[in-house]
Amino acid sequence: MPREEGAHAPGKKVGDAVAGPADPARPAAREVRSGRQSICGRFTADAVQPRQLACCTAIIPSMLRVLSILALAAATSATPIAGAAGDDGSGRVAWVTDGDTFRLESGERIRIAGIDAPETHRDQARCAGEVTLGLRAKDRATTLLAGRDVTFRRVGRSYSRTVAEVFLDGHDLGTELVRIGVAAWWPRGRPKPSWCG
Repeated sequence: MPREEGAHAPGKKVGDAVAGPADPARPAAREVRSGRQSICGRFTADAVQPRQLACCTAIIPSMLRVLSILALAAATSATPIAGAAGDDGSGRVAWVTDGDTFRLESGERIRIAGIDAPETHRDQARCAGEVTLGLRAKDRATTLLAGRDVTFRRVGRSYSRTVAEVFLDGHDLGTELVRIGVAAWWPRGRPKPSWCG
């Protein structure tokens, strides 16, 4: 006698797999979905089923292999990752962009941390006087930096530039630019200094 839909097999609890009819369009067993999902994406009842473990045991070793290869590659890399905060670096200045930004011969762009210099371009400056001050700041920074070796400590990134505390002959460059009047202190989170009177 065929079993009615929803009938319980003797000795089975609700939630256990129940044998279905011999209809080929319907699976021989069904799982009751409890709403929890295993890491392999299949729904589970109260315990992980053996076929779900087979899925996981195939995926986890593959993931571990990939992670091991990536860790090994990172550990043996001869080139440090540019721009990683906290890294110390050094290089020769190739070009001064403005009073607070320059480019090293390696191509890395450095923005001096904690200061702001006036802008040198009309489209970025707030007034014509700022452009004049910006060109003066760029000239002074060029005199100090062009072709010189600097050391720096990376503290972050901004607009595809490394933000760093920069040192020239052991002296803090930001402090020197503020001292000679071509830059102003700009603590993080504070409004940008005004160069327009």
